[in-house]
Amino acid sequence: MLRIPRRFLALGLAGLLAGCAGTTRAERFRPSLAPGSGAGYREFAAGQEREIREGPHDEAERRLAERVDLPALLSLAFARSPRIRRARRAWRAAIERVPQAVSLPDPTLSMLTFTRSVETRVGPQEQVFTFAQKIPFPAKLLLQGDVAAEEARIAGLAYSAVVRDVLVEVKVAYAEYVYLTRAREIVRQNEAIARRLAGLGEDLYSEDRALLIDVLKAQSQLAQLRYDLVTLGELVSAETTRINTLLDRPPEAPLGSPAPLPFPRVVVPVTDLYELAAKNREELAIADRRIEEARAREDLARSRYAPDLTLGAVWVRVDGNRPPRPRPPDNGKDAVGFTVGVTIPLWVNRISAGVREARARREAAVAGKVDAWNRTFAGIKDAYFRLTNAERLVLLYRDNLIPQAEQAMLSTEERAREDRKRLGDYLEAQIVWLNFTLARERALADLNQAVARIERLTGAALVPAKAGGDR
Repeated sequence: MLRIPRRFLALGLAGLLAGCAGTTRAERFRPSLAPGSGAGYREFAAGQEREIREGPHDEAERRLAERVDLPALLSLAFARSPRIRRARRAWRAAIERVPQAVSLPDPTLSMLTFTRSVETRVGPQEQVFTFAQKIPFPAKLLLQGDVAAEEARIAGLAYSAVVRDVLVEVKVAYAEYVYLTRAREIVRQNEAIARRLAGLGEDLYSEDRALLIDVLKAQSQLAQLRYDLVTLGELVSAETTRINTLLDRPPEAPLGSPAPLPFPRVVVPVTDLYELAAKNREELAIADRRIEEARAREDLARSRYAPDLTLGAVWVRVDGNRPPRPRPPDNGKDAVGFTVGVTIPLWVNRISAGVREARARREAAVAGKVDAWNRTFAGIKDAYFRLTNAERLVLLYRDNLIPQAEQAMLSTEERAREDRKRLGDYLEAQIVWLNFTLARERALADLNQAVARIERLTGAALVPAKAGGDR
């Protein structure tokens, strides 16, 4: 029967426990659900994680065919976006790399069987069992754990950035969808008016009470409005597909009428937006973490100059069944021994090249951080201009141009009733009012989209999502 000494079993068990010890250490590197110190989108992500666990979004899905509002779209996008699911799983996978990085290599257990027994004084050797455990230089495991932990933190920040980007895309698409549906309604109303005026102009011209040029203007305006209706209908369909794909819905799934866009007022100086981005933008935090990861990799490359240790044990099984004469007192006694080995970092050129590579990657990470800051500041400045310009346009059209166009349209309508040959003046006033109204809706959509893009650049929600708002 095979006899295994207790000391050999104890050494093997110790090696196996050492190989599993990295699992508890990994908990130190597990990032929170919403990594970083940002606000808005990461808080939203944390809340939506709880909602996903609590129940499905079937009811919200059914309501989309009747009425569309931004909060419902954001919730569904977070719950169903495949891009968010992929980033979440990539983050979880990165977390699971930490215990692998800090774990000892698997020990080696080997057995030697002789084809012809080796005769010794105490008996013939039957088998030789060897157990070996490689123990890297202590700093290597710690540094490997630091590298894996930084990669997990980066994956967590990348997940948060993906959540932010998807929600911003939903906001931008929703603003465009609202504008297109609103523009189609306005054009449809004007098309009905133009159709009535075109018919009236033809009747008046047949009675020599209207000018031919006015009749042609009415017919041209009617044709243009009908073309615009077709174009807007196709654009609404395209934007519907865009929203559906963000929500992982069928591309032709219907969307109901949207809630009106709010008029967000962002009274924040651009310098405050720079500070907000410095605190919350995920890309800037990722740049910092990449520098820390590169430093850990550089230290890990330097640690390869140190040797690794290998501890082992050897058990030689000796057969005690030998002729009775002569029989020494220690006949059949097994031999047990221990081995100690170290690696020799002989090829210094290879290790030095690894250190230089790690140093170059660290310097590249530092340059990448500077580039991320510069691109962020430039993007904020550009988006801030678009925001303020869109806000000025909304106020200009709402408070000045549209009221004036309405007044001009009423005045020309009264004159046209008195003098049917003034029908062309009313048509021109109607065209001006239509263009101003559409321009106001476009500026309002641009304003909401500019706010969303600034939120992407700052990493924080500037305006809470609402179902509708003041115009």
